[in-house]
Amino acid sequence: MLRLWYLSRQDLPTMLLLVQNVSPLGLVSALLINLIWVFPVAMLITGALGGLLRVSAIDPQRSRLGRATARTPDWVLALAALIAAATWQLRFLPALLMLSLIIAGLRARARHPGDRVWRTFALAVPVAVAAVEYVWFGPAIAFAAGPATWSPCSCCCSRRW
Repeated sequence: MLRLWYLSRQDLPTMLLLVQNVSPLGLVSALLINLIWVFPVAMLITGALGGLLRVSAIDPQRSRLGRATARTPDWVLALAALIAAATWQLRFLPALLMLSLIIAGLRARARHPGDRVWRTFALAVPVAVAAVEYVWFGPAIAFAAGPATWSPCSCCCSRRW
């Protein structure tokens, strides 16, 4: 209903007209489609912050976040990453990739704290993927950060966009 209120630009007669022409099933399905994002976001952010707490704190078991992250199985985070990959917008997928790699590195570091191979994996893989992403998206970043030279029309709009 809030979406209809927003779409009607807070005009009551327009909202009533929209309500008459929208089915309840359409409203429920729009709500569920928007709520699909909540599970992956909550699980991945909790996994990343809890993993960081587990590798940096002296006693992470004192915190609820540390205990919850320690008890969360790997398959739950993998399922959250798959759901996020299927439902998130394309512009968020590089962030999803980096968040998943950060979680994998932190979990590997927490499970094998003294092993040099796992420590190298936990540090090198996210840094290498970040470098590849910056090389891949470098032209787009440079274009976005550069000066804007486009103008809608040259006859009356001399302002640069």
